[in-house]
Amino acid sequence: MSSEQSSESQKIHEVAAIFCYHKLCDVTLRNLESLKKHNPGMPVILISNGGEVMQDSLNSRDLLKGKWKDYGPVSPFMKLRNLGYLWHLLKNGVPREYFWRNADMPLYLAYDATRQNISAKRYVFLEWDCYCNVDLSEFYKEVWDADLAAQHVIDSAKEPSWDHFDAKYSRDCPPKGQECLFGIAPLAAILLSDRGLAAICKELKDDTSWRLTFCELRVATIAKYLNLNIQQLPECKRKFLRAAPPCWDFSEVNEPAVWHMVKN
Repeated sequence: MSSEQSSESQKIHEVAAIFCYHKLCDVTLRNLESLKKHNPGMPVILISNGGEVMQDSLNSRDLLKGKWKDYGPVSPFMKLRNLGYLWHLLKNGVPREYFWRNADMPLYLAYDATRQNISAKRYVFLEWDCYCNVDLSEFYKEVWDADLAAQHVIDSAKEPSWDHFDAKYSRDCPPKGQECLFGIAPLAAILLSDRGLAAICKELKDDTSWRLTFCELRVATIAKYLNLNIQQLPECKRKFLRAAPPCWDFSEVNEPAVWHMVKN
């Protein structure tokens, strides 16, 4: 390692971004370029989630091994009763539903794979369709000290009708999680402290019974179980993360923000 690389690895950044994508389309590349332009000097950790891979990027397929293998699409199903599913994997590849249900895995994989080389006080998880034309420290300033912050924080005691509190999803939580069900929506553009992300990763590795829990339920319920500081973005910021433009292109918007399109 060069002295310059060593100095960079020892520096503690205020914030780093984990940018997750699955295809190298114009939207992905434009959004990545804008993120870097408006946050010069900030580490941007790239991770492909089961699709095309750009240079200098991590790949979730490569990282779902070793200590994370129980969260992959194969290991949990290595039983005779799942032979049909395993045959489907061999013949057709990993079903899209796996990546949808486990959309939080690139967050943990990227953090765990780079934490020895990149140090930051907090991390923002951005998916390929998030457009950022603002300094992240400005956009998240109201929740800067949170362990987990999201556009919508959902407490099962207050909003029990949220889809993923339904038994068909919540039954996949381990028993200890059943008592403190929390959700966040969307998963895109959440902020996590280094302390919070480290604690969540440790819990996932220590107790692999979380492996089938739906992503937006998993990250928030673990944070609640660990008694982490969970905050919701203020309304003045939340509106940008549920935008509904006529197309995928946010590049003409004038207000500085982190933008994410509602797709349903």
